[in-house]
Amino acid sequence: MSNYVTAIGLDVHARSIKACALNPMTGEVERASFGYDPASVAEWALSFESPKAVYESGVTGFHLCRALRALGLDCAVGAVSKMQRPAAVLMCNKKWSEWASEFELCAH
Repeated sequence: MSNYVTAIGLDVHARSIKACALNPMTGEVERASFGYDPASVAEWALSFESPKAVYESGVTGFHLCRALRALGLDCAVGAVSKMQRPAAVLMCNKKWSEWASEFELCAH
């Protein structure tokens, strides 16, 4: 059993981050957009009950994950080659962050 309540999917790019927080117990969904600023993302995410963040590996590497962990936010990086996602999700940032938060819930 996982020890978090809120799953947070992140769509990470070199200059921006889109986030979607999903609390499966209440059905609450909240979205936010940030510049590439780990401190702002962590502050927002830590405002939720027991959050855990996930994002796909890519050109930004693991810097964000290490930075978020250092700021107290549990974070995982998913290998793109291991993720099965619907084709409609591939090209849409909003849909990616929503899908990633749902994936995080199902993966644990």
